[in-house]
Amino acid sequence: MKIRFPICPGYQTTQRKYDVFCMSRIQEKQRETWGFQIKKLSNVLLIVEKKLSFDENLLGDFQFQNNLLKKNSVKNFIYTGCQILNKSLFDKHKISNFPVSEIWNELLKKNNLNGYESSNKFYHLTNLEIFKKLKDL
Repeated sequence: MKIRFPICPGYQTTQRKYDVFCMSRIQEKQRETWGFQIKKLSNVLLIVEKKLSFDENLLGDFQFQNNLLKKNSVKNFIYTGCQILNKSLFDKHKISNFPVSEIWNELLKKNNLNGYESSNKFYHLTNLEIFKKLKDL
């Protein structure tokens, strides 16, 4: 769903739950490269380096090396809430509610969970305090 959101004036944003990522801030070259790479992959998660998070309290989710995501003790990258998964990854699952992290864990075990790094500032509506800070930008 595309909306206008006060923390990104003049930019189109995508909002899913409370995750907000200013999609129009992705440079044109990044979009072209990302689109080309996705065609070759069964999955990709959009991530951002922790130091680019507006909310400095967010913990990292993954380690990122050679376009692959890992869950180790060093977690310097944050999952932004944006992902593309090939429908074939859902074949083993019954039609029901289940956490998508089950698919991620399967891919992590196979060393096949892909990431794409954004170089943009990441705004996450973590709580009311962060919301108020973002509102004042």
